[in-house]
Amino acid sequence: MPRFLASVTNGVGKTFRWQTQVKRWATRIIEPLIVVTFLAVLVVGGGFVSFTYDNVIDNDPLIAPLDVAAVDGDRITLSDGRILIAKFDSEYLQSDMEQYGNRVDLDPAADGSVIVNVSYRRWKCGNGGPWLRLRWIPIDYPLYRRAQLGLAQIENQP
Repeated sequence: MPRFLASVTNGVGKTFRWQTQVKRWATRIIEPLIVVTFLAVLVVGGGFVSFTYDNVIDNDPLIAPLDVAAVDGDRITLSDGRILIAKFDSEYLQSDMEQYGNRVDLDPAADGSVIVNVSYRRWKCGNGGPWLRLRWIPIDYPLYRRAQLGLAQIENQP
């Protein structure tokens, strides 16, 4: 009888040679793999390590931008000659327009006035990030964002 079959047909209750080899294989390879997988899930899922990074995209969120020629109190004069009268707090309108690049975008509102939209630079806080950031997967992050400044009434149409 072959040696392998002799070890399989040994008496009742004894451990066969192939079972011993499987146990050895399991303890040497499978158990460390399970431990490493568990630790990897814990480290990545716990926020200690990240494989992503922010890929900043320079964009223009305004759909049909109009240049602002002048700002006087609550009046915004556009480059095409239209004058907008702001229905929102216009105390810092001059400095706001300079900060937003002297460009606006207009959307019609339900009451016949227009919604004044501006483009502003986004800011992202870096607190609360992972301890280790491996730069493998880029996440697109637009640099500018479109925001409503408020409602305005058009004083004249050119």
